[in-house]
Amino acid sequence: MPAKTRAPVRKTARLADRPGPRRPILSEDVISFTECRSKLGEYMAKTRRTHRPIIVTQNGKPTSVFVSIIDWEAASPYEDTETLEILDDVRAGEEEIERGEVISQEEFERELRAEGRL
Repeated sequence: MPAKTRAPVRKTARLADRPGPRRPILSEDVISFTECRSKLGEYMAKTRRTHRPIIVTQNGKPTSVFVSIIDWEAASPYEDTETLEILDDVRAGEEEIERGEVISQEEFERELRAEGRL
């Protein structure tokens, strides 16, 4: 009689082992500015290890979030600095429109022709 073969056991990764940011545990991840300053190296290692942000308080109020660069990049909506620059240009254009600083399509084309860009 042939021996039974076992199906391979699939190991599931623990949540803490998966890449990407996690939610903070308020009882562990909220610290005062003074504590953060005195144990900065420990908290840097903790954010890398746990993928959880550290919430820093001043005068009892949350003021900042300390997160590992890997998790910040994974959660950031911005691909690169070029994207940030484009968003700045869009915001500047929207502000010009709100102030009424607009020209017609025809005038725009005339300016481009005068500059040799059209």
